[in-house]
This record gives sequence, structure tokens and C-alpha cells, in this order.
Amino acid sequence: MTPILVELSRRSADADRGSAFSLFSAALATALVIGSIGAAPIIDTVGFEVALLTGLVAVGGAAIVAAADRGLRAHPRRAALPAA
Repeated sequence: MTPILVELSRRSADADRGSAFSLFSAALATALVIGSIGAAPIIDTVGFEVALLTGLVAVGGAAIVAAADRGLRAHPRRAALPAA
């Protein structure tokens, strides 16, 4: 969670940072609800192992999306300020 919040802070401006964090919190809560409700029929029909595999595939897809995001690539280090 910490790297996500740091990146969200870096990508949002001071004027809209509060909105960005509130939207993130709402999206996280919604995802948890949908995941909990969506996993129940999968577990009921085919078992916990398939539900776990489905989650792992989704995490793998998210990793691919994150790896393709140019904004997450390393930034060049800023030059040190000259000593006074």
C-alpha cells in the first residue's frame, strides 16, 4: 500500500491531492466488496483453489499493467545543489 500512496502523492497536484486520495479509498473499498461478493460463487462452484488462482491471474495482469506504465519508471536523480 505504501508505494501506491507515495506514487499517488507524486502524481497529484496540491490542489487535487485530497480528491485523489478519497477516490483511491473509494476504489479500494469497492474492489474489496466486489472481490468478496464475486469470489463467493466461484468458491461455491469450483472450490477455493480456483478462486485463489483467479486472484493470482488478476494480480499478474495488474503487474503487467504496472510494468508498462512509463510514469513508474525510474526518474533521473536531480543534481545536488551547490554547497553554500
